[in-house]
Amino acid sequence: MKIGIFTDTYLPQINGVTFTLIQWKKELEKLGHEVFVYYPEDENYTPKKGEVPLPSFPFVFYKGYNIGIPSFKRIEKDLDIVHLNGIATMADLGLAVARKQKIPCVLTYHTPPDRYMYEILPVDNAIIQDALKVAYYKYEKELIKRCQLITSPSEEIIELLKERWGKLIKRAVFFSNGIDTEFFKETDGEVFRKDYKIPAGRIIGYTGRHSIEKHLEDLIAYADKFKGTVLIAGEGPQTENYKLIAKGKKNVWFLGFFPRERLCQFYSLLDVFVMPSTAETEGLVVLEANSCGTPAVGANAMALKSTIREGVNGYHYEPGDLKGLDAAVKRAYANAESLKRSSKEFVQDCSGAKTAKRLVKLYEETIAEYKKEKARKKPRKLAALKIRLPKKTKTKK
Repeated sequence: MKIGIFTDTYLPQINGVTFTLIQWKKELEKLGHEVFVYYPEDENYTPKKGEVPLPSFPFVFYKGYNIGIPSFKRIEKDLDIVHLNGIATMADLGLAVARKQKIPCVLTYHTPPDRYMYEILPVDNAIIQDALKVAYYKYEKELIKRCQLITSPSEEIIELLKERWGKLIKRAVFFSNGIDTEFFKETDGEVFRKDYKIPAGRIIGYTGRHSIEKHLEDLIAYADKFKGTVLIAGEGPQTENYKLIAKGKKNVWFLGFFPRERLCQFYSLLDVFVMPSTAETEGLVVLEANSCGTPAVGANAMALKSTIREGVNGYHYEPGDLKGLDAAVKRAYANAESLKRSSKEFVQDCSGAKTAKRLVKLYEETIAEYKKEKARKKPRKLAALKIRLPKKTKTKK
């Protein structure tokens, strides 16, 4: 099978979508499929086999991101299926390719863009904000209508889309993006502690994007009650704001970005991974931490409601409730040994290999249904009308 993946974000950008696509490509190729990833070109990244950069220009409202310029020139001519992993210009290109090559199109709805719109395009005028939202919903409606399958790593997002678009959705299924369980394994976290000169004692922390919906202010505020060190890794548009909130708190450490190879050490060092976000569509970092034997405490919101199973791989607290956060962290410490074991078991079903097999099955089902639908709609040729002319009769002379 030849699979065309179209994405608005890819390396060198560091985020969940990027690493999900890297994982899918690797596992799908192991199964014998050809995978082509089409993404906006970035001069800081050299593409590998099957990675196809397209012309782009910087996105002025979000540093580090580029907008792809749709072009058919580098697109494989005989793809079997198109898989969209974004909603911007690369999605438009993917839809056009699917229509041109007469193949089905799948959309994985990683993130609800309307929840981030005002952060990316900050506008104070309420009328303009509402107009932007209306314009986006019109665009999303067309996108949904033209895809044969919608997947999302969050059951909550699937329900949201069904409520929003109803019968316009041909088929929508919950589908975990999966993680690389071969990579994310428990290791010696003390190496990380030593290299980053982190004090001895209890440690909780977070890694990921620093943005409004992540609500890291919960974790920073909780540092006043926590008798240990709070580590915050990663960066984002709110990093400086979070640093201001944490000013004077000596037990809050901002680590910035560090090599991906050190992630397992980071997760293994933590006693508890804290995820205050209220807008996760899966929360892969929670599963990565679990795979390293670290339980999670997360906000009882969006996908974290199901990604974190109470008493299995962690606990919930109500967003903004610091007493609830404190109680959840204390429960995680009290049940550390059993949670370590059950967290590792919990993520086994999310392995990259199992995810790729499920994805292939979805592709095959979608292609088969698409062909059936095309056959049903194909107009039947009308049989040529046979008109019998009367036989010529001989006239008497």
